[in-house]
Amino acid sequence: MLLGPQLTKGNGAGGNPLKGEKAARESVEDLKKKFKDHHMVFIAAGMGGGTGTGASPVLGRALSELDIIKIAFVTLPFPHEGNVRMRKAKEGVKQLEGAVDTMVVIPNAKLKPLAEDETLTNAFGIVDKVLLKGVKTVMDLMFNVSHINIDFGDVAAVMKKKGTAKLGIGESSGENRAIEAAEQAIETPLLNNVQGIDGASGVLVNISASKDSLGLMEVEQIMEYFREQAIDEAHIKNGITYNDELGETLRVSFIATGLKSPTDGM
Repeated sequence: MLLGPQLTKGNGAGGNPLKGEKAARESVEDLKKKFKDHHMVFIAAGMGGGTGTGASPVLGRALSELDIIKIAFVTLPFPHEGNVRMRKAKEGVKQLEGAVDTMVVIPNAKLKPLAEDETLTNAFGIVDKVLLKGVKTVMDLMFNVSHINIDFGDVAAVMKKKGTAKLGIGESSGENRAIEAAEQAIETPLLNNVQGIDGASGVLVNISASKDSLGLMEVEQIMEYFREQAIDEAHIKNGITYNDELGETLRVSFIATGLKSPTDGM
């Protein structure tokens, strides 16, 4: 939907976060109507410009009035975009952090190894794909579970008013595939701006493998690995998906919340 049609006349915010904020405020009642019957909303935004930086916190606060779980995936600018844009982005992250339940911050600089030989257009396309991958990881945790279920209540318990989140996906095969997949998931470089999951207050873990290959001890290994890093009172839940197409590969996906804020030190 078009935000602030009277203010912007459809011409965007011109890189001005204040104009983006005013545009969202103009349309805030329409936003509430659009999402009033939803239980969860994902907010994806590139920070540093006008619309994402200025409008996303307004949307977050508006949805709070409707008791909707709000999960934000936001990116920080590439270094070459300059200090002014980065300052705007960091201020936008601080504003949005107080308006959503859970937020994942992705610095575009972490995408450089994937985009070194790409055109500028393709590089920004990679950014979009990373944001989509983040959203898909959360959705898969809820819907791609067949044997042990992770339901919406589990997601709400882990993500409602939990602040900074980290998520990841890891795969491995062979004798030590369980612990290797868990380690790889936590070390996923693209979807995180925080190191490790020490101090997490909530963790959802989904383990995928073929039905005939997944062992009880593998599940125990993976869950113990996550439990050791979370706080003692953490809400931890695991799901199991049987997927025979994986063959001898084991896949671990997770989301951990309640982590140190990415705005600390900004």
